Amino acid sequence: MEKAKPKKKKKFGIPQRKYCQEKELCLEIRSTYFSMRDNEWFDDRKINSALHDAYGVPISTLYRWTRRWDIDPHYDPSDSSVHGIFHRIFNDEQEQSVVDYIDSNYMSPGNYFSGVHFQGLIFEAYDEIYGNQENPPPFSCSSQFIQDFKSRHQISSKKAHFRQRPSTKSEDQIREELQTFKTQIISLIQSVKNSNEPVINCDETGFQIMPTSIQTWAFKKSKNVIVNVNDNLKDRISVMASITSNNEKLPLFFISKADNEDNANEQLGELINNNQFTYSSSSFMNSDCMVKYLNFLRNLYPNNQKIHLILDSYSSHTSQICKNTAQELNIDLYFIPSHFTDLMQPLDIAIFAPLKSIANAKIRKLLFGIENKKIGMPKSVLYLQQAWQELPTSTIERAWEQYL
Repeated sequence: MEKAKPKKKKKFGIPQRKYCQEKELCLEIRSTYFSMRDNEWFDDRKINSALHDAYGVPISTLYRWTRRWDIDPHYDPSDSSVHGIFHRIFNDEQEQSVVDYIDSNYMSPGNYFSGVHFQGLIFEAYDEIYGNQENPPPFSCSSQFIQDFKSRHQISSKKAHFRQRPSTKSEDQIREELQTFKTQIISLIQSVKNSNEPVINCDETGFQIMPTSIQTWAFKKSKNVIVNVNDNLKDRISVMASITSNNEKLPLFFISKADNEDNANEQLGELINNNQFTYSSSSFMNSDCMVKYLNFLRNLYPNNQKIHLILDSYSSHTSQICKNTAQELNIDLYFIPSHFTDLMQPLDIAIFAPLKSIANAKIRKLLFGIENKKIGMPKSVLYLQQAWQELPTSTIERAWEQYL
């Protein structure tokens, strides 16, 4: 005789039922419970099992309900009017006051704020509200409370990018300076619409052969998770990207770490779509590289056509030789206020993150399934060029939103 096959365990549990929508069921279970409890011939220890078999409500839920009914016979599990009272220490208005305080004092000004700081702040609010009460509600500010608080108010913890802000200027001075620059660029874009004079934003970013954002599966609490490759992980290049206010992507301008053109060419490999390169001893932009970039930009347009270039006020951009070269090449320079590229630099705001994300996806695809894979700088540079080509126009449009 064949043995009965064991029932296959369900992979996922049954979704939580919303008993607030099943009032009749809850009242029927309550009535049945008291009938069973008052029946001297019924074993009290089997009541919850019998209710579970009859109505399909989980045993754990029934234990909770029956304990409440023994204390309060009128308890109705479907009554949602009291939901939240036992967990919401603060009402909506009080919580919003806390959020407004955090926003105005930490998030908007760019000041550091974490869960530890939230605990101190929320206990201050608790003392302010319940400090004079004889029997205040218990409150521990658990990690779950913090998580629920953040979820209710659309707050999450994100990676911080550190920026230096000018300490010698007041908030009003900074606001006025940024608004003046923004107005200038808006006016510029509007004024050249009928002249065919390009308004261009440029910015450089570093690109490593193996980006640090690559993630792989590992068991929890694992340390020093390794993915084997045969590359020099310190190899990097810089790339100057350029976009126009008409949402065009101009060819990329690479800066290789090399001492001569042949070494730079060998390091970068094939360049596509009219992308160009230069080199420096560190792969970082310097005044010589910037002069070459200005000439590269000039060659993309007729000599008699003025170019308007929006760029960061870094030392390699603001050197006298760069200003003189720009003037000779009929290029007007518009320097973004120092320390505020995260607010005024279109490429920094909306382009570089998705660009590297596309390139990284190509690297992840190459890594999968092959041990000790060698990526190589030429392959990495090729992926970056392909990512630039694939970057959608909608992303370029989003980059210019603050000026349009």
